[in-house]
Amino acid sequence: MTASLSPCPRKAVYHARTVGDPMRHAVFDHLAVSPQALNLLSPGVTWAGWLVPLGLSLAMVAAMGLAMLGIAIAEFRKTE
Repeated sequence: MTASLSPCPRKAVYHARTVGDPMRHAVFDHLAVSPQALNLLSPGVTWAGWLVPLGLSLAMVAAMGLAMLGIAIAEFRKTE
């Protein structure tokens, strides 16, 4: 029997990579780093072997932020 992670930690790791990847790109674009080091330190986010483009990753982060903002506005608009 193999141990498996529960869905929650996997989601947390995925979201951390989705948000962190654009930040890593921004940092490494301004540093003189060899291509080998860049591939090691900033491999990018992949879905089944497909490298997710940076723009799509940023769009997903923006969409999640807007969705959470909308939920917060709806929740705080209610009076008790």
